[in-house]
Amino acid sequence: MLREATINLSARRAGILFRNIVAVHTARLLLEDGEKEADSALAALVASIPDRALGTNVDRLKLLVAHREAWEIAAFDVSDARRLVLAEPATLSLLALDLLLAWRRR
Repeated sequence: MLREATINLSARRAGILFRNIVAVHTARLLLEDGEKEADSALAALVASIPDRALGTNVDRLKLLVAHREAWEIAAFDVSDARRLVLAEPATLSLLALDLLLAWRRR
């Protein structure tokens, strides 16, 4: 989803982002009552994108849309086929997934 928003993260940066999400959520739980994981993840995401430090403008709306899509996908059960379909950006891959899922339902 971030790639579709023209924000590229390396595997190393993705690991840093994950740790930052955990740290931000832990701090927010200790300092404030009832904080939602999604809000903590968004705060960590906005603070962890290196493009801003490099002087590149980051479209916050694209970042928010990518965050919401990722959070929606994460809510699906691991075995739910919709999770695969929603996470796939490539049209041909979506067609292949659709065919595979149709074949499995037979």
